[in-house]
Amino acid sequence: MEVLNRRAFLRLASGASGVLLLAACAPKVVQETVIVKETVLVEQEAGTEAEIEAAAEDVVGDVEEVSSDGVMVGDVKVPPMAPAGSLSGVLNLWGWDEPVCEMFNEAFLDEYPDIEIKYNPSDVYTKLLAVVASGVGEVDVCWCDVHTYKQVASTGQLMDMGEHMAEYKPGIPDFLWQIGLWEGSLYGCIRRYSPMFLFYRTDIFEDAGITEPPATYDDYILAGKAIQEKNPDCWLDIYRDDGGEAFWYESMMAQGPNRWLFAAEEDVCTLGSPENLEALETYLKVVESGVVTAGKYWSPEWLDGLSIGEFAGIIGPYWLGQEPERYPDQKGLWKMAKIPALKAGGTQASDTRFSNFLLVPKVSQNPELAWEYIKYTVYNPTNEAIQNTIDFEWVIPSWNPMNEHPLGQRENPFFGQPVRSDAMKWSDGAQYLNMPPEFRDALKIEQVEVSEVLLGNKTPEEAMATAKGQIDELLAKRLG
Repeated sequence: MEVLNRRAFLRLASGASGVLLLAACAPKVVQETVIVKETVLVEQEAGTEAEIEAAAEDVVGDVEEVSSDGVMVGDVKVPPMAPAGSLSGVLNLWGWDEPVCEMFNEAFLDEYPDIEIKYNPSDVYTKLLAVVASGVGEVDVCWCDVHTYKQVASTGQLMDMGEHMAEYKPGIPDFLWQIGLWEGSLYGCIRRYSPMFLFYRTDIFEDAGITEPPATYDDYILAGKAIQEKNPDCWLDIYRDDGGEAFWYESMMAQGPNRWLFAAEEDVCTLGSPENLEALETYLKVVESGVVTAGKYWSPEWLDGLSIGEFAGIIGPYWLGQEPERYPDQKGLWKMAKIPALKAGGTQASDTRFSNFLLVPKVSQNPELAWEYIKYTVYNPTNEAIQNTIDFEWVIPSWNPMNEHPLGQRENPFFGQPVRSDAMKWSDGAQYLNMPPEFRDALKIEQVEVSEVLLGNKTPEEAMATAKGQIDELLAKRLG
């Protein structure tokens, strides 16, 4: 059976029951062709996105229209957009094969109908790296996740966006601004981020006598034990012993200095440091407690387990909160909370490697139009269509006024809480995670060695020493 990952799920979300009319003039996207206007009906799960749309009606009366002078959201003035209908030209856009990309394009074309968007949903990493290596290609704007951003920026083939971004800096958390810097310059607009959170079944926790989410991993283990006394076949989450990614272990590595793969100040591997080993040993302790089970995200077993209550929780990126929404009968049974701290008094804030940038390569034939697209889709808090794309995608905008505006503080009806607003507040204090050009290869090395620990083949010290040695060799190729 095919494993349905997050992006595949987003593509198929439009096939769920219930119909939501996203727009009267939505764009139809055909690969490598021009977007044209036509009516598109997108199917959506009843009781989820449709209810979010309905909830928006409660705040629409408070929404200010953008004037030529901009508006204030909190203490930040929103720079004005180009007047409606004032832009024209051709924009070559590369992005994911996801409905949210089409939704962004739809909103932009509604405002500027004289623009022609050539949208290329494909393997952007392979194609983008080829473009920056050759200096040849038709692309004006490209999506790129943070784990690959510095690999692309290091080529010197991206436009410097520092001047454009300067007026937005006061609204961007410092740890997010830092991840966009390469050798002191900013070569991308950070669009959104997805810090780590705990999503948990309140009914299962309460049935075991647990009224509050666990504050530490010791509390987490105790909660899991209490739940398993009621139901031995119920788990708090999955772990990976096959060389794959375990989101909640990555959150541990991001909780505090020197736990991550690389130092914040320089491109030096910190695996095997006391802080890093503390995170790995805590992970091993949770696995050995028996409250989590080996598995894979989006596997049939994991999805089935969520559907029948075999999993009482998930720790992962913010966007993982959309997974419980697959099961409408569980509405009102889930909550989002801070992740547990490694120890009492420790931080419960954690960023991830899932932030996303919009880039303008130097080969762009229309860089100014590219910037207008970026500005409209990223820094537009009063635009309901843009705000709806954020909640559909289950991400957090990097620019705080997007979240501080009433449209960014709507309650999610499935969880019964303003999840995006809570996520922004709870990520305060997250540290900057250095992801140099070698990051993706380094992460694969680290994941394999962590699996060796879980399988009992190596001690944490041995595994991290092996990983550090291999990663140091990667760094030496660039740094000497």
